[in-house]
Amino acid sequence: MSGNEPLPKLLYKYLNVADIEHLIWLHDIIVNHHIYFPKYDNLNDPLEGAAIDIHISGYAGHSIALMSDVEDPVVASYKERYRILSLSKSPINPQLWAHYGGNYTGICLCFSTAGNFSAAQKVNYFEEKPHRGIDDRDDFDDFRIDELVCESLLMKQSGWSYEEEWRILQKDSNDFFAFEPKELVGVIVGHKMPKEIQAIIRGWLPPDVKGMKIWPGVRSFKMKLTDIDYEKDEMTGDGSEVPEIANFEEYLLSK
Repeated sequence: MSGNEPLPKLLYKYLNVADIEHLIWLHDIIVNHHIYFPKYDNLNDPLEGAAIDIHISGYAGHSIALMSDVEDPVVASYKERYRILSLSKSPINPQLWAHYGGNYTGICLCFSTAGNFSAAQKVNYFEEKPHRGIDDRDDFDDFRIDELVCESLLMKQSGWSYEEEWRILQKDSNDFFAFEPKELVGVIVGHKMPKEIQAIIRGWLPPDVKGMKIWPGVRSFKMKLTDIDYEKDEMTGDGSEVPEIANFEEYLLSK
């Protein structure tokens, strides 16, 4: 399902920390080494898992959902079994910082895929919706429906392709995806995050978790990563070059 693209060495999770509740969630992630593992109907796309039209006939009432253009309840029951962790392959995506990173006041967690995150699969994007059908009662096969549901949960409309998403799918009753402490290798804070919030977060980080900060280069039109301690006057500057971390992947994976 992931095509020919190899698993990235790092995957990233953007988070908003705009209020005390979100800060408590972040503290829970860092200290307890787990992250919320939502079901499909907790995600922000109302068409989640609907990429493939899994048309099941042969049961009473199946035509109601079809005519009403709503989700087939049988298919929904299969989708409900799964937990979905959404991640991105890029920590410097300006849209993701705007949409999920609190407009640069939030944070991006950096995870190594050498352990539990190796289960991630690439999301594939499409222009035209595929059709798969199970039209005969003899083909009402549990494994086949489950297979199509998994395929559909790894597909989204091309308008979402900017997210460069990878997903971990698991049939799990647990509300949280657990990871090993060593798998969190870094955090990136937005350049608009208040200094007092930065100080709180830094106090939670183990010594081996690297801290960085993201800055938009208005003239260069690129996102730049610096050490978390770096500060600059965004209005006037001091004429000095931004001390950018050029190879952030190598930096995060170095001991």
